[in-house]
Amino acid sequence: MIPVNPPTKEIVIEVIQGLLNGFYSREETSSWIDSMYTNYTKQYPGCFTFKVDDKDAEFVMKSLLFINDKDKADFDSPNQYFIREKDLEEYLNILNKVDCREQCGNIKRIRFHQRKLVKEVYYYIVEVECDAELIERCGVFLTRGLYDDLGEHLEYAMINYCGSQLGIQYTHGIDQIQFIVGGVSGSEKNIAKLLVELGITSEKLKWVNNDIDNGKYNLCRLDDNDNAFIMKTFNSYIAAEVARNEYEKKGHKQTYYLEQL
Repeated sequence: MIPVNPPTKEIVIEVIQGLLNGFYSREETSSWIDSMYTNYTKQYPGCFTFKVDDKDAEFVMKSLLFINDKDKADFDSPNQYFIREKDLEEYLNILNKVDCREQCGNIKRIRFHQRKLVKEVYYYIVEVECDAELIERCGVFLTRGLYDDLGEHLEYAMINYCGSQLGIQYTHGIDQIQFIVGGVSGSEKNIAKLLVELGITSEKLKWVNNDIDNGKYNLCRLDDNDNAFIMKTFNSYIAAEVARNEYEKKGHKQTYYLEQL
């Protein structure tokens, strides 16, 4: 039986270590976190907090509300727990402020305590169609848990990509799944480069935030005789750049470029 005491970061570390070492079961942990929710949360309209004096511990405690949930991840094996052993290990690293070195190409994950403080609001900038291959490519970065107060099963990563701090969010929704990349204003070019590196094609772009990325661009082709042709007009830089890279990868000798209107 895990004692139900006012939450601290040290208590959360002890619970995670107990889970990983087999000292605490998922059932015991589920009962404990339910009791902590009943006794030590402060409720606000549409959200709540455990009042623990550590943001990482707050995140882990909210995530432990999902400790017994199964079959919530669309591309996982049947009957698998949503919070896996490797997620528990990740929680422990987050709580202990362990450095993060996961890198794939130019994409480097940063942990919560390594984030740069910014004065701007982070925006959802682009949503792409999600499939098992994309999740496999991003799996080294994503950590599962509860990242907002809507009770959704999410996977999230903060990454550093070509000098931009970006967020990747994969939502296991009830009605649909979502894969969203976010950032601050001015990171659109690096988001486009990131999508290309992840193998995203133009038909997989579901939505671009036109409040952030709203420039009009022509995708142009320059043939062997230096004749320029407009191929298509886009309402965002991200969509235009993804399409340009798509054509370049086909291996034709022609040059493709963007023309801002």
